[in-house]
Amino acid sequence: MAETPTSPLEAALAYAEEFHAEDDILRAARLRGAEVGAPPILPGGGAALCFLATAVNARAVVEIGTGCGVSGLWLLRGM
Repeated sequence: MAETPTSPLEAALAYAEEFHAEDDILRAARLRGAEVGAPPILPGGGAALCFLATAVNARAVVEIGTGCGVSGLWLLRGM
């Protein structure tokens, strides 16, 4: 269960992060990241990566991360 935001800014950020739902594949990758101690990108940041890949009509991307695949999945969804 998420903590209750204590300020309007925290409430806005919490809303933005919870706005984009993750499917089972992204949830599994996020759990894998938590298991190995590598915090993956949050859904809001992932949605931004997806948008950027779509906006530039990306045909190839390079992503160097922790090996859990969350940000890579977001980028692939934008391609």
